[in-house]
Amino acid sequence: MSATTPEPSPAAAPSARSALGNIGPRGQRQRNWMGLLTLLLAIALGAVFVWQEVNPLLRCVLFVPFFFGYLGLFQAKAKTCVFLVAKGQCELDSGRQPVTDPLLRAELSRRANWIYIKTTVAAFLWTALFFFYEKDWWRSLQDAPPQQPAVVVGSKPAPTPSATVGQPTSTPTQVSP
Repeated sequence: MSATTPEPSPAAAPSARSALGNIGPRGQRQRNWMGLLTLLLAIALGAVFVWQEVNPLLRCVLFVPFFFGYLGLFQAKAKTCVFLVAKGQCELDSGRQPVTDPLLRAELSRRANWIYIKTTVAAFLWTALFFFYEKDWWRSLQDAPPQQPAVVVGSKPAPTPSATVGQPTSTPTQVSP
């Protein structure tokens, strides 16, 4: 076991274990910057989609950059790379090493699952925002009051007697019991 391995002793308190992660400061900076850049790209792309009035179904592709942007930010905040957790490794700026402590491995796995959940929810909400957003939504509220639909009783209007001689009319008749 080297001095850079993030494994506390088995008797370590849970708070000390939760303070550790599987990435170092350099990995946190990388994920933070890449997350911010990806989010800015996704927002700019979403604004272009709205401005160009792209079909809302095509706007659903924004989920991918939003997902990876938030994934980077949440990983940096939690000091946990979900891909390294899946491999059972850590990278603390001095190279990759295996995580051998089962309690730390369980804590990192729990943290990775929570990162996935938060990332999916955040990406879904941002994608839904761009899905439903319209270019001139404020004008659509101000233009005209909502129209009430006209009520139609019969299927066809009754023909005039001079136009149809000898043909039955389509006016509704009342049937008595």
